[in-house]
Amino acid sequence: MTSQIIRRLQKHFGGHIGVYHSKFSQNERVELWNKIRNQELKVVLGARSSLFLPFDNLGLIICDEEHDTSYKQMDPAPRYHARDTAVFMAGLSPDCKVLLGSATPSLESYYNAVTNKYGLVKLMQRYGDTALPAIEIIDTRRYKSKNPDEEIISQPLKEAIQNVLEKQRQIILFQNRRGYTPYQRCNVCGWIPECKYCDVSLTYHKFYNKLVCHYCGTTYPPMQTCARCGSHDFVQKKFGIRTN
Repeated sequence: MTSQIIRRLQKHFGGHIGVYHSKFSQNERVELWNKIRNQELKVVLGARSSLFLPFDNLGLIICDEEHDTSYKQMDPAPRYHARDTAVFMAGLSPDCKVLLGSATPSLESYYNAVTNKYGLVKLMQRYGDTALPAIEIIDTRRYKSKNPDEEIISQPLKEAIQNVLEKQRQIILFQNRRGYTPYQRCNVCGWIPECKYCDVSLTYHKFYNKLVCHYCGTTYPPMQTCARCGSHDFVQKKFGIRTN
């Protein structure tokens, strides 16, 4: 994404583009610092620390994906939130604006927008009128197999994969996984433990021996009895790419 944005900016603005991040050597940083101070560069694409470059006539700061937690630097010092710093710095320049872009804005930014502290602009149309991908929900209980390992890929998914391969095209399968068991399911009636506040399935974390709601953070003791049918027969689903 970074290389793509650099190419697009260079195509539009020519050679007046600077790139700044922590991997630069001291000599490269000094060279870029001087170019910005002398106003040889009009546009800078940079990491958090680029906010502290010697801009003299700042007109616009764009924070793409403003909700991303990586904008907040925890270590090493100085510890700051680059998005909030950008808003503060814009206030120091008489004609500077800040554009916070996100498809899933942070609560604080969205609150500031709906209370008219920030201006709110909504994009209700996809670029190029691109249609949303088709989404099909498959009930895997309908496709039980004698081999538990084969339950990972349902029959409809297998057929879809075969159709794509026959067209000599490529496939990406990604199953996100947090915790030890993404969810537990009653083997009798199919009931899945859910958070009483969020109505989402609970994830079992073996290290804490707790069921955790990844929406609100509420924890529950491990389920031993089905709340719907009273069965003690639970099956744990553990396939996927573990992220923590």
